[in-house]
Amino acid sequence: MNTEIHRKEAAANLYIQASSAHPESLKIGMIKGEVIRYVSLCSQEKGFDKAWNRFAKALRGRRHTAKQLEKAREGLVYRAKPSLIKKRLHKAAAKKTDKNRCPGVPIVVPYKPGEHQW
Repeated sequence: MNTEIHRKEAAANLYIQASSAHPESLKIGMIKGEVIRYVSLCSQEKGFDKAWNRFAKALRGRRHTAKQLEKAREGLVYRAKPSLIKKRLHKAAAKKTDKNRCPGVPIVVPYKPGEHQW
């Protein structure tokens, strides 16, 4: 069985513009997140390369530089798939334990006309 990233023909490449006011770390993180997703979901390096090339082309169209793309891909190669999946599973397990914590006691405040500004 072979798995790849599927994109519809009509899918718009509406990614963050390089000139946006978002911090550089957010832009790099968005790219890294997509690369990790591609590595995790593609069963063959050929499918990963196809997804990455399409994504990189879309980002260059949004004026991201080659330097930004290189920085985001640093250390994220298809051969590192087992370790990336292991990290992803570890993070998912950590989130499950966080959900089991008691968030506190909810407070219900009844609304009465005239008392809405206290």
